[in-house]
Amino acid sequence: MRAFLILFLMLGPAAHAQQTQLSQQTQPTPDPRLLAAQQIFEALPESERRAIQQDLTFATKFSGAASGNFGSLTFAAIQTFEKEKSLVVDGILTAQERQTLAALAAAERRILKFTVLDDRRSGARIGIPESVFTRRADAATGGSRWQNADGKVTLDTQIFPPEKPLQVLFERAIAPSTSGRRVTYKLLRPDFFVISGETAGGKFYRRVSLAADGKMRGFSLGYDKALDAQMSRLVIAIANSYEAFPQATLAGSVAPRATPVALPQTMAITSLSTTPPAERLATGLVLDSSTILTSALAVKDCRAITVGQRKTAGRVLTSDAALGLALIKTEGLTSTGLAFGTFEPSQSYVVLAQAWSGTMPAVQYGEATPTPDGKRVTAPLQPGGTGAALFDQQGALAGMVRDDPAARKQVAGVVPMARYDVASAQDIALFLQKHAVSPIKPAAIAPLRFAAADRRSSVTSVLCTP
Repeated sequence: MRAFLILFLMLGPAAHAQQTQLSQQTQPTPDPRLLAAQQIFEALPESERRAIQQDLTFATKFSGAASGNFGSLTFAAIQTFEKEKSLVVDGILTAQERQTLAALAAAERRILKFTVLDDRRSGARIGIPESVFTRRADAATGGSRWQNADGKVTLDTQIFPPEKPLQVLFERAIAPSTSGRRVTYKLLRPDFFVISGETAGGKFYRRVSLAADGKMRGFSLGYDKALDAQMSRLVIAIANSYEAFPQATLAGSVAPRATPVALPQTMAITSLSTTPPAERLATGLVLDSSTILTSALAVKDCRAITVGQRKTAGRVLTSDAALGLALIKTEGLTSTGLAFGTFEPSQSYVVLAQAWSGTMPAVQYGEATPTPDGKRVTAPLQPGGTGAALFDQQGALAGMVRDDPAARKQVAGVVPMARYDVASAQDIALFLQKHAVSPIKPAAIAPLRFAAADRRSSVTSVLCTP
């Protein structure tokens, strides 16, 4: 039961950030063993990282999402596997241990007759334990229906008309019911939602995903409570196998149309192996042809400031320590325009920050998840990340990081995932209004549907010479 509930919390685009958040709440000091295992794990190709997590689902009691991101759940599952096999318990899989894990998972899949197949009706891809689901038929939901022999377990794939917004489906799904149906967990993101709950005699899990073109697909799984011991593990395996739009881009994806952009757990790990220059690096947000917004810490105690690759001279126009924001004046900037969004605890954001790449600064991408109080974010920032900009999935500014990751403790030259104070888009708008600065606005927000990862030109490097 506990593993089943953890699944509902973990599955989704922000799965890794949520795993790390939970780990930090119980263990404020980063575990160097976890960080060492994390770096080795993340050096693997994404497909291999996902495959390991899927194998852990079958070979151990791993209850997280097979997202390819490394967190406390993956670390604990690998350690469990190592203990059971009397191996060195360090959370790191050697090549031979990886083969052993794969063999164990394959044996479990064979027992369950677990097959990942393309559902011809819905167009989705999903894993089916054929030892459980012995009956298949067309479903009224536009997809397919699988059931066990006595009908006490039912899995439906679904398609939805594009004219029904995702949020509308979500609100209908969680609406109060008088039939004994109770929602025990709910999660809404821009590109998907998940709900789980109970009925008088059963349990259910439902997931609906939104594609870039407005199409929606999902699946629902319900089963008798008496089967919980068997099904709780299978729900995890099925959910981890599900692809609503194979080889398609979801609406909440941060990848641009042409060049895929990875959202790393720790930004610029490999670039930190060299010693950075003496200048203090920060991130600035370009507002117009001559104005940059950054954090107050970025410009504190600077004898000289240069911005961008050309190292154009800049000067501090104003700095507000209370708000944690500052404005820099320079020249020769190019802005694509700025739209203001909102900073909400229920959303996840793309964070764009400068980090050292050898001896040169470069833009790095990552994923930031707000804390429940809506005042901070958990993000994989490195030195240079003060002033990092947060964008929502439509490319609108949601906030700016005011803390300096360079002040955090580093482990093996890397700043672990941490929480940072944020100035919200509303804070920023009021600050700019106070100083009579009006950022260039984009022609329209609608074309920015995938702009979160295309906002590279919106941020620039700010170098401070102390």
